[in-house]
Amino acid sequence: MKNKKISISTIAKECNVGVGTVSRYCNNGYVSDQKKELIKKVVEKYNFSPNFAAHSIKRKIQEVYFLIPDLTKSNTFVIKKILKYLQLEFSETMVFVIQTTYNQETYLKYLKKVVARKPAALVLFAISDDLKIRDYLKKITIPFISYGKDWGKFYFINNDQEMMISLLETMNNQNEFDHQKQILYIGEKPETNKSTGYDRFYSLNNWFKNKNIKFDYLFFEHNSETSIYNLIKELNLNNKIIICGTHTCHKILLKYIVNQKFKNITLTDIYQKNSLLLPIFEKQYCIAIDYQNLVQRINESINKILNNKPIDEQNEKYLNYEIKVLDR
Repeated sequence: MKNKKISISTIAKECNVGVGTVSRYCNNGYVSDQKKELIKKVVEKYNFSPNFAAHSIKRKIQEVYFLIPDLTKSNTFVIKKILKYLQLEFSETMVFVIQTTYNQETYLKYLKKVVARKPAALVLFAISDDLKIRDYLKKITIPFISYGKDWGKFYFINNDQEMMISLLETMNNQNEFDHQKQILYIGEKPETNKSTGYDRFYSLNNWFKNKNIKFDYLFFEHNSETSIYNLIKELNLNNKIIICGTHTCHKILLKYIVNQKFKNITLTDIYQKNSLLLPIFEKQYCIAIDYQNLVQRINESINKILNNKPIDEQNEKYLNYEIKVLDR
């Protein structure tokens, strides 16, 4: 098309769809397969690449991007709460949630694309394998907040070792480890994820060694329902204390235990504080993480960034939590 400036509106008009549909397509949002194929052909025809940064400057709209490897229950809770806050407090701000993967190359590819659009702020949900990501983040000037790893000046993390030790101490004070039940830890492979994998198992392993208490352990490759179920689907879980490394692990185990009608079980969980939790077994122990407090702290940081105010040095980077004991 000679001497004609190609824009999202141009693409939308030729495809006979709305501008919002083309925008969602460009941001990997939901678009029906039929429309996606139609838009793809026109985009390729003009070799079109949207300049969201210029678009935002023209309309004086700020953009905030979230990069997240997996929409777990806790991650989804945090994202939804922050989105609601931004809609109320910054109605003119465009917010994009980009789901990546745990693969570093894929994560970095999306991160570079987002940074090229010059957003007002980034909220990054961290992955374990991150050396190249860390190096790249040192070079950018866009303010960002990371959750899960200390990728920059402003970050929030779980104190996984402390949480696990607090859980074990609470259970020990309740005489759970009196050798009447076999102890089994089921968690993420330590090499796969430093916090939910390595840190939680490392602290648990050292604690049991210091107490001279024997325990068994099993690792799943990824914190996914399929990976966990394939690991446990033939286990006999009668008469066991089962310590779960993640909430997803607890969810799959709970369903399996109920379906198989196993008896005399103590089960642990890691979940969102204030969530409704019904005691199914004689006794349950939970690490209750205050994700609402995390949301509040991230919101405060984003607020300062969008209002061009300096963010104070963080005095507290760890998430709040408590150990709950539920009796049936």
